[in-house]
Amino acid sequence: MKTKAQILDCTIRDGSYAVNFKFTCTDVKNIVARLVKLGIEYIEIGHGMGLNASSPERGISLYSDEEYIDAAKTVIGNSKLGVFCIPCIARIEDLQMAKDHGVDFIRIGVTISEVEKARPYVVEANRLGFTTMVNFMKSYANTPQEFATASKIASEMGASYVYLVDSAGTMLPEDIEVFYNAVQQVCP
Repeated sequence: MKTKAQILDCTIRDGSYAVNFKFTCTDVKNIVARLVKLGIEYIEIGHGMGLNASSPERGISLYSDEEYIDAAKTVIGNSKLGVFCIPCIARIEDLQMAKDHGVDFIRIGVTISEVEKARPYVVEANRLGFTTMVNFMKSYANTPQEFATASKIASEMGASYVYLVDSAGTMLPEDIEVFYNAVQQVCP
């Protein structure tokens, strides 16, 4: 069965590191509007470290999570708006705020060895009706079997998607295929 490739753009969220978390709401609107025009289906916004991350120790954003979400919602069109959350930085109640402001999907960032930290966030995100995703940070530092096992756990929690993350830029297409095949053997 062939599956359609889907692109998730995280320029605003991950790109916020490059501007010291200082995107303006006008920047967010302009970037989101252009991504929508390009047909990008999933657009992730916010502080680089996700919900509730704006702080002196993590970097202070120019605007609140709510203000960035509200700015993006004005131009999101038919695309899906999402935010990132890292357990212990984001609070469970941040998910309700995101829902109240019209967010469509949540990506929960954990390492493979800490997959269980995602559980309360996955459960709550699903209860709130989000498309729920688990983003395995530093996946490249694990074996395909470890990634597959964690993916199965995330799926059993209720995650609809998992992400293989190669932040080091060391994986080749054939490496990704091995990880993909390992997951396919243990979960959908």
